[in-house]
Amino acid sequence: MRILVTYGWCRTAYAVVRSLSLAGHKVFVCDCSRLAMSRFSRYAQGFDLTPDPFSRPAEFARAVAEIAKRREIDIVVPVHEDALPLQVHRNLLPAQTIVAAPPAEPLRHALDKGFMADLVEANGLRAPRTCQPRNLEELDEMLASMPLPVVIKTRRGNSGKGVIIAHTRDEARKAYVALVQRVSLPQDRLPLLQEFVTGRPCGACFLAHEGKLIACFTEEYIRCKQRGFGTSVIRAPVILPRAVQATEKLVGALEWTGIGHVDYLVDPSSNEPIFLEVNPRFWGALYMAIANGYDFPRALVELVTVGNVERSTIQPRPEPVAGVWLLGLGMSVMGDMARGALLAPVRALKEILSYHGLVVYDDFALRDPLPFLAQTLHYGLGFFRSGFSLNPVNPNMLRD
Repeated sequence: MRILVTYGWCRTAYAVVRSLSLAGHKVFVCDCSRLAMSRFSRYAQGFDLTPDPFSRPAEFARAVAEIAKRREIDIVVPVHEDALPLQVHRNLLPAQTIVAAPPAEPLRHALDKGFMADLVEANGLRAPRTCQPRNLEELDEMLASMPLPVVIKTRRGNSGKGVIIAHTRDEARKAYVALVQRVSLPQDRLPLLQEFVTGRPCGACFLAHEGKLIACFTEEYIRCKQRGFGTSVIRAPVILPRAVQATEKLVGALEWTGIGHVDYLVDPSSNEPIFLEVNPRFWGALYMAIANGYDFPRALVELVTVGNVERSTIQPRPEPVAGVWLLGLGMSVMGDMARGALLAPVRALKEILSYHGLVVYDDFALRDPLPFLAQTLHYGLGFFRSGFSLNPVNPNMLRD
């Protein structure tokens, strides 16, 4: 098969490219950045530049359609939320080209944190109390009834972007209004207010077909890029039967076909998973799942082409392997040191060594070093352009 992988700048795309190339496919990469790390991989057959899928969605879809025709692509594998513009403008792509993602409507639902809060409540799953103000008057009323601290979330967002934790009601109101103005959110897409909850951060990575779970891999986040939440930089496999059950319920309610990932906090007293959000796409720790025998990219391609998944594609390893995002770990350590934790590098090294060598890296391979260098340069440029932010935000990703 000739496969086009989108969003090539991120390590998730790099994991997809490696997986599908090793499965025998010819894999091409596209992205809006010339520094897309996946284009420099020995596993990529070629690269094409596209418009930004979030600021110019129709032009992005048109560019992908042109690439698909020129390169005779059989399957487009969207790696991120760029799946939505491709499905919205599906008519632009060749009819015979498969887009390995759910249709536009289920994608919209899963990407909307307000919709998902209602769905989770309707299906009896545990989640933080969530309020959805329709105007500033309702905001004041709802803030008055919310315990502190309170979490403010845009309806769209990922990797901790569009999330603010406020410790007073005055701070929350000011942050809420500033967020709406900064991102230019319309009246019908105002941010959510959410109860602040604590627990063990975990995730459930899954593949489903017509609302039925095909495979589910659960992971625990050991360290995140930002303190306590956001993108994980060290994580490990963990057995979480109740999180699998909750994910199965969600998949059925969404009638989902495709890849996805759910973030949970596990209540330490009851081991009950508390739903945080669903990501209707591949996730950052994908390569760890692959290393543990859950080859989700290959399984997705098998599902969309032949309708089932080979048993050998999902073959759990007897010995669990931890995963590290090497560059992200460096950024996490830098952030800790900037806050005064000068021994942060020692702590990070201890965390990695605790897995006795059973560790894989999302973004680094000795036999394929160029992607790591390109990724470092890409993030470095973003760091300077954003005014030295370790988690720069593209406002277009927080809107519909």
